[in-house]
Amino acid sequence: MPTQGFVEHPQPDRGATAADRARTPAKRSVSTVMSLQRTIGNTAVARMLTGSAPAAPSVQRDASRDELLQALRSAVAQGAWQQVALRLNGFNEDDIKAQTAMLSLGQAANTRAATKIFLAGWPHQQLILDGLDQGGPEVRRIGDLYEKYERAVQSADWPTAADALAPMTREDVQARVGKLDVTQRQQLGIVAGGRQPLTDVLRDLAALPPGTTYADVRADLAYIDNFVSASYDVFRRELHLTFEDGGEPAIPMAELRGTPPRISPQLQRTIDQLQKSGDLTLPSSTSVNAPPGSQGVVTVYGPDVFYNDPRTGLLRPQNLRPSVAPRLYQAITELDTDTQDLLYQAAVGWVAGPPMPEGSEWLILLPFLARGGMGLRNALAKAAERKALTAAEQAELRALASSGTKRPYASSLGELEEAGVMAKTAPGATLAPPKMRAVDWYEGGKQVQVTVQEKYKGQAITVVETHVSGGTWSQLHTILEAKDATAANVTAAVTNKLDKYWDRLHNPGLNKPARDPTPIAPNTYRRVYLESPDRLVINIHVREAPATEALTSAANNAYTVYANKTDLPPVTIIVTGTGK
Repeated sequence: MPTQGFVEHPQPDRGATAADRARTPAKRSVSTVMSLQRTIGNTAVARMLTGSAPAAPSVQRDASRDELLQALRSAVAQGAWQQVALRLNGFNEDDIKAQTAMLSLGQAANTRAATKIFLAGWPHQQLILDGLDQGGPEVRRIGDLYEKYERAVQSADWPTAADALAPMTREDVQARVGKLDVTQRQQLGIVAGGRQPLTDVLRDLAALPPGTTYADVRADLAYIDNFVSASYDVFRRELHLTFEDGGEPAIPMAELRGTPPRISPQLQRTIDQLQKSGDLTLPSSTSVNAPPGSQGVVTVYGPDVFYNDPRTGLLRPQNLRPSVAPRLYQAITELDTDTQDLLYQAAVGWVAGPPMPEGSEWLILLPFLARGGMGLRNALAKAAERKALTAAEQAELRALASSGTKRPYASSLGELEEAGVMAKTAPGATLAPPKMRAVDWYEGGKQVQVTVQEKYKGQAITVVETHVSGGTWSQLHTILEAKDATAANVTAAVTNKLDKYWDRLHNPGLNKPARDPTPIAPNTYRRVYLESPDRLVINIHVREAPATEALTSAANNAYTVYANKTDLPPVTIIVTGTGK
């Protein structure tokens, strides 16, 4: 059971009460007196050796009780738990009891872990622990969990660290894992398995530049987390995909489709007319050589390399700040329809522009828009309805848009829909490697990860192998055109998917494990082994028409009459459409 999240707000400074001021000062411990004597003695010896004499008697003012309390509260507010423990050790018994009683559950648990680790053998360690434990058994339980994690990190015992993180909330995990360096996170990721939210946090942090911590990007993540609706102008003006250093645009056109786009003069004139009339809004220019963080500026570092995120199906550039891509995708889906339409139009203008137009932030958005099935065709369809584009121009622009969203390996338009349908029907699932036999994504089951070293094109690579037993397997069939959304086509699609499931389960010798050709980290790939599913799902997605009752009935009837259904695990059929 997850523990409570402990994202604490600074407590207001209550100041000293009248009773506090009337209380006699705490007795100095022997160690404090010895420290003062040592300091004064060292000063006198130094002066004697240098032949200097004091100009006046040395006077050392003790910090007042109010100042000590303020220092303690400041350490608590900053989450500096080692300092909190050390500060508490300087108080007397009554003050320790009083101050520990004022801590919240999260503060007390963190302080308890720090006291166990850093105050071993100190005179007031047990007094502090006893005071903290007055907060209830949860303080001890959660504190022990935090201590277990910290000690595991100190000894590089990553399996134990992963076990300690497993019951924590995402906020707790993020605060701790975000402090690890890249190598430590990689070691933790190897043993993370399917533990949530640890695997999500590791994925979010995977693109961090060397030397960067979670604290460096916290503001970016918070901004996008809170971004749920805004006008197109605000979206264009305020969203900054800012990178560490200056350089060329993050994702050149050639990286997306192999060659820069070429459009006909007629289509270019039409786009120009749309822009002049206000029907098509293109992105604003990107300032050149502006400092990172400036309005509308995109600066990048490093080479243009794509990493694959199997949980969202997104291709992200290695230099995109962590979490921005999947959170940006989620933010776009939450925009109102009109704002999304404007965003689509801007993306269409981008794809149809010159090879390297300004406003390169929109090129970064394109893979995320199209991979999730949001696509550019909605904007194209609306433009066609308004007679803004001729049929030939629409077909040309559609081809350009589709070519700009493909992976480095060949992908069908149906495959480009997988991540979007998965996000709606199975948000906790993971995309299978491309071309995997009879499985598009999987979820649940017993998952075990191992890491192996292999050679690929003469270079050493790391392969993270995931072995999954049980769980749910899903296949997707996308009906691309409205004219093809017929009961006969749905029946044939369901039967075909059932045959693929039956063939995979009854001819296991043909089920070679699939390795994703796109790396998930530098020189790191994934391979997936699937066996013995508990449940099968068939998704029929109608891209440009509603999921009518007739289509749903045809899908279910195809399963009812399927001859080999008794040889399969339980099957669920889901039919989705556009809602038009």
